[in-house]
Amino acid sequence: MNKIFAGILLILFGLINVSAQAITFADKPYIDPGQLKNYQLLRKREKKECGSGLNLDCTNRVFDQWVAEGRLRGTNEYCDVHLVPQSNSELKRIAKELVKIKAGDGILNREPGEVTQKEIDHEIWCIDRILDDRNDSR
Repeated sequence: MNKIFAGILLILFGLINVSAQAITFADKPYIDPGQLKNYQLLRKREKKECGSGLNLDCTNRVFDQWVAEGRLRGTNEYCDVHLVPQSNSELKRIAKELVKIKAGDGILNREPGEVTQKEIDHEIWCIDRILDDRNDSR
């Protein structure tokens, strides 16, 4: 019985901790002008290839292509296309800028061009991985 009670307390503490972490996200979303332009181009491509009606298969296919092209921030594909070619010094500069950004969680009403904290954190992780592969660090 005590183990069950202790387990429930741990779960509740974990939920409270997650809620507290969510509060640390920025109040306003971080809108990246480049990502906003990409979002607009994605919508144009969807309209051109899928028409104006609701065609989820086509929309998903176009979105998957978009990700594969490295156009969506916070993805491994984005890292491969935009970060891997950079020099170590440029990666360190980018990481310094990314660390300064406090973005939202993007859970509710994500805005066009919004980059979430999770995506920013993933890009920082990618930079650290790239630098580590090159026997360097920030």
